[in-house]
Amino acid sequence: MTAQLKISYLFTNKKEPGGTTSNKMISRILIILLIPISLFSQEIKVNDNYDFSKGFVVLRKGDTLFGSVKNIPPIESCNIVFFNNQENKVVEYTPKDVSAYTRGTIIYKAVDNYRFMQVISRGKINLYAYDFIGVQTNFYDKILEKVNNGPGAHFEETFKYFIEKKGFQLQSVDSANYKKFIEPYITDDFEVLAKFKDGIYTHYHSIENLINEYNKNFNFYNSYRYFHKDKTAANKQNYQFKSSIQIDTENEMYIYQLRNRDNEVVDQQSFKNKWEILLYEFKYTGSNKLELNNVYLKNIPQEIFTYKNLTYLNLSGTGIYALPSDISKLDELETLILSDNRIRVIPENIYKLQKLLFLNLNNNKIEKLPVGFWGLTSLQELHIAYNQLTEIPKEIGNLKELNTLEIFGNPIRTVHKEIRKLKKLKHSDIQWLRKLNKKSTKIVRKLKVKDIK
Repeated sequence: MTAQLKISYLFTNKKEPGGTTSNKMISRILIILLIPISLFSQEIKVNDNYDFSKGFVVLRKGDTLFGSVKNIPPIESCNIVFFNNQENKVVEYTPKDVSAYTRGTIIYKAVDNYRFMQVISRGKINLYAYDFIGVQTNFYDKILEKVNNGPGAHFEETFKYFIEKKGFQLQSVDSANYKKFIEPYITDDFEVLAKFKDGIYTHYHSIENLINEYNKNFNFYNSYRYFHKDKTAANKQNYQFKSSIQIDTENEMYIYQLRNRDNEVVDQQSFKNKWEILLYEFKYTGSNKLELNNVYLKNIPQEIFTYKNLTYLNLSGTGIYALPSDISKLDELETLILSDNRIRVIPENIYKLQKLLFLNLNNNKIEKLPVGFWGLTSLQELHIAYNQLTEIPKEIGNLKELNTLEIFGNPIRTVHKEIRKLKKLKHSDIQWLRKLNKKSTKIVRKLKVKDIK
């Protein structure tokens, strides 16, 4: 039914087809409030220049055209692309004409002759999202459909994930079949599979993070890495090595080979985990900076505590449950990043890290900090947001070098006046804490700090 016909019912006593008298009154009120005056004389039209963004289209014959692109809703399951070239000429393309296109930073691929899908992740596994409605569905049209119980009446989720891998056909994925469906696709990545079985990435809406990590790992396992065994050597080429990895899916092992500059295998090892490979390579680098972030550990490997010259250690997103007391052996550390884990307890002897300047404990499960923690007197930045702390104790006054404190997202009720001793504190989000008691609120308001954001 056209917009003009719908409006005619506003000024008559006729009952709308398929509607009750109450529905009729609701329809009249909504349409009067939401439809612009221009609808009384003409139908809604989207301006030709509406929602164009810079991009390009790749034609199936091989040409690439640059200009401005927009996409509109699927018509009979076929999404159409408009391309505005340098002559300001608008051309319509379908998936039969175009293999891929970009609109802004978003990439779309023609998966067949009828559909474009947004590319979410590319690699050994391709993940797409298909929008059944499209970004250009007109707002007023949706309102009219809602009023008359039309196709858009329920505002259901209008996109679905599709997954593609060599040896598998393009398949749709939804919340009903996700857990059972996804496992066969990731059996050749033992780390991602372990995370999946351990309860990480098991929710349907985590599929993007899962596939992104899988593809990142695949690139890691299938690319050479070059490093020098002795950086002080006069002829560094004689000490240059490269590594390669083969995946033994039957035994769930990684076969690691180290080759010299003549491509000769000088060492071969079998590893069960990705972190073992990274630590094996680390000993060749001579570096004092170790990054294992987003590598699945659950527990910190004891080997890490043998690298006593470390000044930088990043273990964020590794799934660790505890920080062992052996961390005190790394007394040269200046930066320690432990965010996005499951840590509940900090060891009492952490105060032995007297050179520590930066500590990130964001997004863990810490309920209380030990007395020894406040012995980190060199600390300049402390990030401990989104934990379970209920108090900032008096001992915080010991951290006299602290200039940044991130603490939002904790159910803190009490802040002691000793926080005023932090004369170098310049940046904090402490003022955004919402569960403080009255006394603590007054203390915080007197702090002269800028928002950490």
